[in-house]
Amino acid sequence: MKFDTIIIGGGLAGLTCGLRLAKAKKKVAVVSGGLNSQNFASGSIDLLGFLGSKPVTEPFDAINELIASDTAKAHPYTKTGIKIVRDAIDFLAEETAAQGLELFRDGGRNHFKITPLGALRPTYLSQRSIWHERLAGTLRSISRVAILGFDGYRDFHPAITAANLRRHPRASAISIESGFLELPDEGRNQFEFRSVDIARIFERDGNLRLIAEQIGKRFSDAQMIGLPCCIGVFNYNETYERLCELTGKTVFEIPTPPPSLPGMRLDEAVKSRYKGFGMYMAGDRILSASAVDGLATCAVTESAPEIRLEADSFVLATGSFLGGGLVSTFDEGIREPLFGLAVDADHDRSAWYSPRFFAKESHPFLSYGVATDRHLRAKERSGKVIQNLFCAGAVLSGYDPVREGSGGGVAAATGFAAAERILKG
Repeated sequence: MKFDTIIIGGGLAGLTCGLRLAKAKKKVAVVSGGLNSQNFASGSIDLLGFLGSKPVTEPFDAINELIASDTAKAHPYTKTGIKIVRDAIDFLAEETAAQGLELFRDGGRNHFKITPLGALRPTYLSQRSIWHERLAGTLRSISRVAILGFDGYRDFHPAITAANLRRHPRASAISIESGFLELPDEGRNQFEFRSVDIARIFERDGNLRLIAEQIGKRFSDAQMIGLPCCIGVFNYNETYERLCELTGKTVFEIPTPPPSLPGMRLDEAVKSRYKGFGMYMAGDRILSASAVDGLATCAVTESAPEIRLEADSFVLATGSFLGGGLVSTFDEGIREPLFGLAVDADHDRSAWYSPRFFAKESHPFLSYGVATDRHLRAKERSGKVIQNLFCAGAVLSGYDPVREGSGGGVAAATGFAAAERILKG
């Protein structure tokens, strides 16, 4: 089978790249092995949250500063350039909105999202029900907020979240209480529920009414209600609007540990949008891929090893260790398993991590990845560039998505940049 471009990996980077190419009338195939990292991420797009140890409020200014520094020559943003970053974020926001998922942004500034423990962390794009500046503005006109969990649900502890929020200056004049709601009886042990199970409960209107009635009876004085992320996946907009209508209150969601409903919503929106334009090969995995004389030539999947997938260009968007884009072994260290590409990583295993798990300097392995040239083209171990093989997202070296708060931004920007460079030929 012959395509213009084959994209290996169906996460945010691969789908952004595929959507840009497919909308430009290119014949594209995205090969996805299954769940991607979006199902475990926040569902917000972190562009650049920290520069060094300082929180960033103006991310584009900070990215320009990063690009200009001598220490960030290998950073993906240095290779894409600031214009591509802006274009990619605009493109992603427009395409998700067209699919019914609104992503809020505070002009060109970062805003703050609430973490599961009640801390505030900078981000750039958030879903409409997640805490952001539009919702935060209502704090100036209200006096009481209730942070509520569900009896038996172990992945969210409202008292901890409320206690940490009370310490924040913006909430100093507000009464923040915490409590629990009872879930409708589904004939299951509620201690087994995860966020996805609660989302299914919320998507039934009768259940939603019962939850709204509890809020009205027990927390009638609260003008704003915070809940763990559970307000639907596929019927998210309708469920959220209905809950606000039934309670008569402003409701916001607080992310919880994986599985991540906001991440699933974002993944579903981008994936569904792409499927309207290009081929999506779900539940399959690339078994092997080859490059000859500086050109990627073909790939073979597990489900149909007898069929060669050929293309004029390839994009490797397989993620980092979680997605299998990088693997580590005792014998070979850290390697890229499909093309056998050059990897920027320390050979000494003891240098992969910091002695303290929550070290401020983070862990070195988080910045390991495939080595590329300034056009994001992959390098072989010999240093030779593979002219038609581009890399995007977490498989790239040169940045630390956790310490920088840049994972979603790098994924979108490098996916979009790869597409633009393929289109230019």
